[in-house]
Amino acid sequence: MNASRKKMVFYLVLFALLGGMLTIPFVWESPSMYYKTGLDRFLLRAGKMAGILAAVLLMLQPLMVMRSGLTDRLMALADRFRFHRKNALVLFGFALAHPILVLWADGFSLFRLEWRYWPEMAGLLLLFLLLLVIITSLVQQKGVIRREPWLAAHRFLAPISLLILFLHIYNVSKSFQSDLPFYILAVLAVLVLCTFTYTWVRRIRP
Repeated sequence: MNASRKKMVFYLVLFALLGGMLTIPFVWESPSMYYKTGLDRFLLRAGKMAGILAAVLLMLQPLMVMRSGLTDRLMALADRFRFHRKNALVLFGFALAHPILVLWADGFSLFRLEWRYWPEMAGLLLLFLLLLVIITSLVQQKGVIRREPWLAAHRFLAPISLLILFLHIYNVSKSFQSDLPFYILAVLAVLVLCTFTYTWVRRIRP
C-alpha cells in the first residue's frame, strides 16, 4: 500500500472513531442534560461533543511522535510530525470551545472555588497547559527557546496533561462512568499508557 493510500486509510479510521465517540452525548446522556431544553440543551450537547473531539485528538498526539515499526509503516515520520503540530492547534480549538459552550448553556454562571468542583478546575488547568505547550512550541520554532530544554519540558508535560484529561473526563461526566463509554475510556487510557511506556523504554534502551 502506497503512502497516500495509507494516509487515506488513517484519516478514514480517525473520522470513524471520532464519529463513533460523538454518539456518546446522544446515547448515554449525562444527568446534566435532563434539565436543559431548547438552545441551552443544544449548547450543552455541543460543548460535550467539542470536549470529546479535543480529548480523542489529544490522546492521538503521543502516537504520532512515537517511533516504532508499526507507526513508521502507517505514516512517514515527517508526515506524522506535521500532523502532530497541526492537530495541536485543532484540538486546542475544540478544547477552548468546550468550556465556552458548557458555560454558555448555564448562562455563564461560574462554579465556586470549592473542592467538589475539582474536576472542572482540572479541566481549566489542562486548557492552560495546552495553551502553554502550543505557545512554547511556536516560540521554539522561531529559535527563541533552545530545543533541548523545550523538548524536555514538552515530554514532561505530555503525560501529565493526559493524566489530567482522564481524571477530568471520568469525574466530570457520568456518561463515562459506566457501560460502553467507560470501557472505551479504559481502553484508550491503556493504549496511551502503552505508548508512553514503549517510548520511555526505547529512550532508555534504544
